[in-house]
Amino acid sequence: MGQSLISIIVPIYKVEPYLHRCVDSIINQTYQDLEIILVDDGSPDNCPQICDEYQQKDSRIKVIHKPNGGLSDARNAGLDIAQGEYIIFVDSDDFIHPEMAAVLFELLQKNGSDIAICNFVPFTHDVTTSNEAPVVETLSGEEAALRLYQKEYTTQSVVAWDKIYKKSVFNNLRFKVGKFNEDEFFSYKAMLSSSKITYTSQELYYYFLRDTGISKAITNPKSLDGLEAKQEAIAYYRENKHFALLRAAVSSFLNFTAKRYCFVHHQKGNHKNLLAEIKKHHFKVFSENKFVLDKRLTRRAQVFQFMPLLYWFFIKYDKFRQQIQK
Repeated sequence: MGQSLISIIVPIYKVEPYLHRCVDSIINQTYQDLEIILVDDGSPDNCPQICDEYQQKDSRIKVIHKPNGGLSDARNAGLDIAQGEYIIFVDSDDFIHPEMAAVLFELLQKNGSDIAICNFVPFTHDVTTSNEAPVVETLSGEEAALRLYQKEYTTQSVVAWDKIYKKSVFNNLRFKVGKFNEDEFFSYKAMLSSSKITYTSQELYYYFLRDTGISKAITNPKSLDGLEAKQEAIAYYRENKHFALLRAAVSSFLNFTAKRYCFVHHQKGNHKNLLAEIKKHHFKVFSENKFVLDKRLTRRAQVFQFMPLLYWFFIKYDKFRQQIQK
């Protein structure tokens, strides 16, 4: 004890089969000066009782019981009572390496960073980790935000749960309630509010892959929340003259929406309204931001407006060209 206090916030809803694995991994951290906040988000199973049992066993644990409000609302409830100088989020069907808190805290201290980010391992059954020596690098907030649009870093950068944050990052920032893709509304703001962000390739977070069905998720109209989040970021970059970020975000958005359109079109069922919405968002972002685009992407965006499925050819061509170049 006597170290800086780290608050670990765990939103909990209908995860009874996984909850012990998650909470035990937090309790058993080598860094022991923790405040563990279990947020029961109105879970209808035995999760509320399990949380209360843990609270009786470990004085570091606090439990919030609240009506169901979704992941963002549960995280915000945890933030509102957190006493730690630092914040970590863990999703309740995942678990973490015994040294996650210790390693990320040390990286923050050593580099004077506001956020430290680790690598993660997706798993369904057994966890397989890398034995390679970790690579550590420290970037500015804007450099880190650019990684949101670089394919090899996108997931690691956008999610809330593979990081430790100085609590000051949340002084004027909360998660947007009632939205899918809640991390996308949050991540770019957290990056840009930070002076330095440190990455390590060390795999310290274990992300449980549930079989939710990618086709069903992509054709769900709520998936449009992700487009809303991306457009909020684009508008923010434009208004604040972050032109490198604007260029990267617009390029990423146009490619993403065109691919999404083609994918939805190939799914069974009538998705006419969803396709029209995707196309509308694509055109809006293109028309408002074409001044930052190169000629190649401008031509592709124009083609998409009149022959959207032709973009499928561009996708296949790009993949073929990349294979030839390897």
